[in-house]
Amino acid sequence: AENSRLSREVQTSQEITTREVSNIKSMYEHELSDARKLLDDTARERAKLEIDTKRLWDDNEDLKA
Repeated sequence: AENSRLSREVQTSQEITTREVSNIKSMYEHELSDARKLLDDTARERAKLEIDTKRLWDDNEDLKA
């Protein structure tokens, strides 16, 4: 009887731990996905700004000439 009760407790504890680890993993993967998207968006915006800056610099040089 005691062994059976302890076995159920261990199994319940393992199930809870597995569920918690799974939930944390899911949250982490979601956060990581969001961070990657933000990084990609930022890199894309930076590239656009660099192109715009170069164009404006060239326009400025042309106007000075």
